[in-house]
Amino acid sequence: MPRLDERGEVRLEIRLWWVVAVELVAAGFGLALLQTTTPQFVHAPIPHVSHPPSPQLLQSVRAATPPPARSAPVSISVPALGIVSGLGPPRGLNRDGTIDDAPLAGPTWSLPWWYDAGASPGQPGSAVLLGHVDSSIGAGHLGVFFRLGDLAPGDKIALTLADGSLTRWTAVSNVLYPDGRFPNALVYSQSGPPTLRLVTCGGSFNWQTHHYESAVVVTAVESS
Repeated sequence: MPRLDERGEVRLEIRLWWVVAVELVAAGFGLALLQTTTPQFVHAPIPHVSHPPSPQLLQSVRAATPPPARSAPVSISVPALGIVSGLGPPRGLNRDGTIDDAPLAGPTWSLPWWYDAGASPGQPGSAVLLGHVDSSIGAGHLGVFFRLGDLAPGDKIALTLADGSLTRWTAVSNVLYPDGRFPNALVYSQSGPPTLRLVTCGGSFNWQTHHYESAVVVTAVESS
């Protein structure tokens, strides 16, 4: 997961998980089951677009009304992926600068969460939702963002906020970024037009380091 470095910038710190097969096909961080037999892989979907959205595209987006008051997102709907889900508690940064990401067990581990040190949806800059794709507690435990790599440009996203308002978004890119090349300034931008980022892990699993080697980042812009 992302973290702040010594210069105060966010950087990606990929979590590790052990992986096993499940009945679903496609996506994400990896599924873990601690056992004595050799686990099988869950294969992650590869994002449809290999290039991030251009600055010109993002700068061309202009809200028709003044930015809304800050309000936390509480649920997400992504029809193309069959996602209709509440969000886990908002999370920010730990004292050491790491993202206070959700635990991999407990009642809300599978739910995405809002990075509340950034913008809320509809405000200038990036509103960032992060999520686990699977858990280390056993087969079949898949997170809501398990198929995030399948989301295509043009697909719709809706977020309900704590104040009861609904914000609508259209995906414009879905990019797999290798570890060490995560675009911190882009994903966690604190200025510019309102933008939504959905983030999860993906790419190959490295059995020597026990890390997934990339991150999936969906970028979406406001739509009517």
